Amino acid sequence: MSAWTPIADVIADTCPPRLMTQEVTAHVSRFAAELMTLCQGRGGAYVRELPALEQAAILLADGHPTPALPRLCEVLTRVLEATIDPLPGDSLVDGLSVRALTAGWRWAVSPCMTAPRALRLYGALVVALRQTPGDIAEFGVATGETAREMIAYLEAAGSGATAHLFDTYTGLPTPHPEDAIDARVTGRYAGSEAQVRETLREVRQFVLYPGRFAEGAAAFEAPLAFAHIDADLYTGTRDALAVCQRCVVPGGLVVVDDYGTEWTGVTRAVDAFTAHLGDAWTMHGTVGQAVLQRVGDAR
Repeated sequence: MSAWTPIADVIADTCPPRLMTQEVTAHVSRFAAELMTLCQGRGGAYVRELPALEQAAILLADGHPTPALPRLCEVLTRVLEATIDPLPGDSLVDGLSVRALTAGWRWAVSPCMTAPRALRLYGALVVALRQTPGDIAEFGVATGETAREMIAYLEAAGSGATAHLFDTYTGLPTPHPEDAIDARVTGRYAGSEAQVRETLREVRQFVLYPGRFAEGAAAFEAPLAFAHIDADLYTGTRDALAVCQRCVVPGGLVVVDDYGTEWTGVTRAVDAFTAHLGDAWTMHGTVGQAVLQRVGDAR
C-alpha cells in the first residue's frame, strides 16, 4: 500500500465510538462476513486470515465495532495488496466501499452523509485517481467539509491534481418543475465563498467557481478523473453531468448523491443523462447514490 495509508494508526480517528452508529456497524459486519466467506472458499494462505476475522466478528457481535475495525482493515488490506480475488461484494459500489475502509479514511463515517454513502464517495475517489490521470471536481460545495477531505487526500497522496469547486455560494436555486419539490428549498444549504475558504484554510489544491454550474463551468475544459455531484435539484445535476460528459476521461468516476431519494429531480436528471449515452457510460445505482463510470470516448 502507499505510504499515505496508515491503517491501524488512523483507525481510532476513522471511526470514533460516537460515530459508530447501528448502520455503520451493520455495514462493516457485512464486509467482514463477505471477506470470511472469500478466505474460507480459497483455502491455503487465505485461511491464515480467519483467526483475525473471527476475532473481529466476535467483537462486532458483542457490540464493540471500533476495536474490530483495525483487524478488519489489516486483513482487507492484505487481500487487496495480494490481488487475492475480485473485491468482496457483487458490484462496483460494494467494492468501492471496501477500498475506502482499507484506505483509512478518517471520514469513512462522515458527519455529512450516511456511512455507506461516505464510503462509496471516498472509495471512488481513491480508485479513480489511482487508475486515471486528471483533476477532480465537486458540484455543490455547501460549506466545504466534503471538499476539504477530498483535497486532504490529494495532498497526502502526493497527487498534483487540483480540486475544482463549483457552487452558487448562495444556496439552492429555484427548483425546476422536474424537481416536484416545494420552492421553499430555495437558498437552503448556503455556504458563502468566505465560509468555504475558511473551511479549506489548511489545504491548497483547489479553485472556486462561483455561480450556477452552466455559467461557472462554461469555459471549463480540464480533464477530470473524478467528480462528486451533490446539487440536490434537477437543473444543477443536469448541468453538472453536462460538464462531466465534456471533461471526464475514460475510466473516470462520477458519484451523484441523492439518487433514488425524495430529491426527485436528481434521479430524473441522472436517468435522462444515461438514457442518451449508449455505451459511453455505465451506471451503478443504489438508494441515495449513483456511481457512473466513463467507459467510452464519445463526447
